[in-house]
Amino acid sequence: MTTTRLDRRSLMSSAFPRRRASSVVALVVACAALLGACHTDGPPAVARVVVSGVADTITVGDTRSLVAALSDANGSPITGRGVSWTSSDNAVATVDGAGALTALAPGRTTVTATSEGRTGQLVVNVRRRPVASLVADRLADTVWLARTQTLRAQPRDANGTALSDRVVTWSSPDSAVLSVATATDGSVLLRGTALGSARLVAQSEGVTTTITVAVVPVPVAKLTLAAPDTVLVGRTVTLRASAIAPDGTPLASADLAGRSVTWSTDRAGVISVAGLPDDAGRSPSGYTATARGVGTGNATVSVRIDGAEARYTMIAARLPVARLSFPSATIALGVGDSRTITMSALDLDGNAVFGAPIAYSLGGTAGAVRVTPGTAADGSPTLTLDGLATGTATVNAEVDGRTALLAVTVTTAGTTFRAFPTTITAAPGAVGRLSASLVDGSGTPVVTGPVSWRSTNAAVVTVDASGRATMVAPGTASLVATSGGSLTASVAVTVAKAPVGSYHIEIVPVGVVSQAVIDAATQAAHRWERVITTALPAEIVQMSANECDVGTSQIQRLTDGLIVYLMVQPIDGSRGTLAYAGPCAVREARYGGLPIVGSMTVDKADVSLLTGSTGALALDVLTHELGHVLGIGTMWDADGPMGNLIRDPAADIRFIGAAASAATVRLGLTTDAAAGVPVEDEGGMGTAGGHWRERVFLGELMTGWINDAPNPLSVVTVQALRDIGYQVTETGADIVSPSSIVGGAAAFSRVPLPGALTAPLQIGERLLKPRYVIGKGGTRRLGPQARQ
Repeated sequence: MTTTRLDRRSLMSSAFPRRRASSVVALVVACAALLGACHTDGPPAVARVVVSGVADTITVGDTRSLVAALSDANGSPITGRGVSWTSSDNAVATVDGAGALTALAPGRTTVTATSEGRTGQLVVNVRRRPVASLVADRLADTVWLARTQTLRAQPRDANGTALSDRVVTWSSPDSAVLSVATATDGSVLLRGTALGSARLVAQSEGVTTTITVAVVPVPVAKLTLAAPDTVLVGRTVTLRASAIAPDGTPLASADLAGRSVTWSTDRAGVISVAGLPDDAGRSPSGYTATARGVGTGNATVSVRIDGAEARYTMIAARLPVARLSFPSATIALGVGDSRTITMSALDLDGNAVFGAPIAYSLGGTAGAVRVTPGTAADGSPTLTLDGLATGTATVNAEVDGRTALLAVTVTTAGTTFRAFPTTITAAPGAVGRLSASLVDGSGTPVVTGPVSWRSTNAAVVTVDASGRATMVAPGTASLVATSGGSLTASVAVTVAKAPVGSYHIEIVPVGVVSQAVIDAATQAAHRWERVITTALPAEIVQMSANECDVGTSQIQRLTDGLIVYLMVQPIDGSRGTLAYAGPCAVREARYGGLPIVGSMTVDKADVSLLTGSTGALALDVLTHELGHVLGIGTMWDADGPMGNLIRDPAADIRFIGAAASAATVRLGLTTDAAAGVPVEDEGGMGTAGGHWRERVFLGELMTGWINDAPNPLSVVTVQALRDIGYQVTETGADIVSPSSIVGGAAAFSRVPLPGALTAPLQIGERLLKPRYVIGKGGTRRLGPQARQ
């Protein structure tokens, strides 16, 4: 190739015009480039590098192969040339000599490929691996009430690999049951705030998992009982139980929510036990109880909660009597008079000695005086003197070698205006009807005029014109009867503080029930709660609709007392069957076998009869029906918890429970406790065999006939509850003092009912019997083995 050299001077001196100089320069440059290219020998040089093989965003842990595409100045691909690779941030991603890219951490890096001085770049964004699932420690968990527990959830990727440095948050839509606190390490601190079930939700990067958590009472792993070795008869000492949880921590009052602590004694005649309210005052069976010496001997007291039990054997003893005396050395009685006096028995320090076996003997005129030993409410010895015939007598009392003498003079008595009962001791809310009459020396009533009544302290006891008395508040007062303007007689009244009991009756109305009927049923429940002192073992009640009785609803709840359905339905029209009731389910025998669910149905046609102008009858009728649900008349046979308590069903039918039989004698209604309590033998099905005998009890609450209010709940009925297994107190009864009836007329009087009704009105009912047993195994049909 021939090369012609051109220089500026040659050009400038050429024949071209000057105005074409710029064009000539451009032409020269182009020719020079062309000549240079034509002059080069060998392969073309790399002019451009393009990097590809990965999207702009990849995930930590991913590996990609990158490709560097080489081309010359003409854009033609070039192969076989060497390429080097680099990453601007090896902490984010690395690339090897073959172009293999590995993502290490979230961030951004620039990958550069270099060949023959030419470079190509690719910006790569690395993101962290997303959460695909949350795996909790447990899919279901249990938390103790008022205690805390920790739970964790591990975020994992799609391959199941655990992911660190991820935020896990926790929440619960059931905050009333479970409180949630997320910790900095992603765990959660749970605290049970109420019994029940709660949902717990863990969330991380939009992924959630739900865990079911049950909040349950703290279990009792161990119980201990601290008690003194000895208690004096008539005195009380304090017992204290301590409960330990499975984790070794002590249980406090708050841990008792929904549960009851049961105190008991194996010999109530030696040592009695009564639970005291807990620190919060919520439960009458807290961790503290009192033990009272009743009689000398040994007894084992025990405390039980949730299957854990602690026992302690104590001795009840008394100190010797050092001084024994009557209130006075002499006393005068008229024929037919009765007087109760309190003896004084003291030890050497002048303290009262209770439970001393004082022996009494009589001298002087035979048959002039009758003496009946007794015990006052505070445990002091008492003696009731009845004047039978004129004459003198000497009463000699002796115990522990100490003696006391009382000279008694009985004189002929003329007519006397007397009130019955002679004394009343009862709790607020107790009711009774008083009577007053003029009697001669033999005790025979003499016709007299109308009687009016007044109370000396209406804040303690009130009385209406007919003699219906209502105990109002603790204290003492007198009820004064007046006749003819000059005849007066008084009844001493002591209203004691109502007993504190933990037994509860829950009324569950079903269907259309008037508020008047609901109110009467609620008051009736309170009336029975005054005499039943102790809650029963708590059980979960689950019953379907119509299972307890036709029309009853489905129910599911925890109770340590009694649940009673209340319905108003057509039965048999006006003044036929007023109502019917009874238990439909009982507890297992090992937990007393007593009713846990029952039903009461009032005849729709008789609602106005009970709640209208005769509204007071609704309370007495529903109190009567609740008595049947509790077991009066419905759990006396062989299916009852104490076995068969009925004797001679075909002849002179009797209830033979020992406590009720003794109470009948105390009220003067029978003379022999061994003979039992007279049971109704008239009135037909639903009345006979399930009530007290009306012609003996004359209007007591649990006879088969209703009188004008009040229809008193007597100590006989209270003690019948004791005979079938309840723990009771006579203080809550309408008649509780033996002297409230001794020497008086009939215990209960029949009077006209309001609203032109005839008294007594037969209740006319049918009694329901239990068909199910409820226990740890749920609800099942009552059969030969069902009570176990």
